[in-house]
Amino acid sequence: MARSSLKPWAPLVVALLFVTDPVFATGVSEDSDLERSHTSTVRTTVGGTAFLMCHLPNIGKMVSWARQRADEVFMTHYRRMSLRFNRVEASCSQQDDVCLLTISNVQKTDSGLYICRVDSTPPIRRFVYLSVSEPETTILGEPFRTHWQGSGINLTCVVQPRRQPEDTVLWMHDDLVIHADHDSRITIITETDTSTISQLLLEDAQPTDSGTYTCKLPDGSSDSVEIEVMQEPKTTILGEPFRTHWQGSGINLTCVVQPRRQPEDTVLWMHDDLVIHADHDSRLTIITETDTSTISQLLLEDAQPNDSGTYTCKLPNGSSDSVEIEVMQVVKDDFHAAMSGGHRPLSAVPPAALVLPVIAAAVGSVCR
Repeated sequence: MARSSLKPWAPLVVALLFVTDPVFATGVSEDSDLERSHTSTVRTTVGGTAFLMCHLPNIGKMVSWARQRADEVFMTHYRRMSLRFNRVEASCSQQDDVCLLTISNVQKTDSGLYICRVDSTPPIRRFVYLSVSEPETTILGEPFRTHWQGSGINLTCVVQPRRQPEDTVLWMHDDLVIHADHDSRITIITETDTSTISQLLLEDAQPTDSGTYTCKLPDGSSDSVEIEVMQEPKTTILGEPFRTHWQGSGINLTCVVQPRRQPEDTVLWMHDDLVIHADHDSRLTIITETDTSTISQLLLEDAQPNDSGTYTCKLPNGSSDSVEIEVMQVVKDDFHAAMSGGHRPLSAVPPAALVLPVIAAAVGSVCR
């Protein structure tokens, strides 16, 4: 029953029996089966509020609350509890024959059997068992995580069982409380049902976001994970961005990815818009080695004109670098003739370089 539903309080004496803040204790005699049949159970969590209700007839007589202990007995009688006892309040409603013991900021040591009793003849007692559990705070997933610069971080914290009142979940980065309104990249979403679930969403993660992230309850349990945000690796193809090869020669491209990613980088080679598969062409070999950086080599034997185009080294969903390759055609007859005379084959000479020899030949013929 909620406290707001209680009727106006009756002018009766309420006795509270407690020891320390507020550990109740009293000696209890053997209980009858009838009394035990009136036992109820109240469940709450550390930090919550417990409402222990007793339905007692003849409520107009003196009522006492006690806590059963197996050891020593400490008993102190009070009239109606005043506000100075900030964790405990006792109240009764004569019209409903209900007495209510309210314990706020419940502690684990408050667990146990409570007895409410009215001084009648014979005495009437009721039993309420208070079960106090410690809420468990868990961040789902691995305790150590690596993210790449520019990626998103998503942390989910579960607090179970849910506390009364609803849990205020705090997120912390190292020793500082995270405030979503202080960083537009951050969103915190908290939902409560049988458990409390809080999500921390961080967009566009940067290396400065590395550190310890903690989900905690004020004055309660907590859980932490370690986050490392690594700088996005840079992909570079060594050498000139535009290269010319002769037909039949070999092409050797070396790509360096630094720093190395965890897990090891999967380097893709592409020719124009197509992924290169070494097992699809016997002329191709791809060698990838990893140390402090990742180095991948693309080896192409017996290059042909149709091998010309853009060659790209890239990481899946990551950086890339490209070079332009032109494979010049060689006509075999011209090649052998040129080689026997110690000259380059005419068909292997760039078109602009052919102009002067042609003009010189023409002028010599006219002179003769």
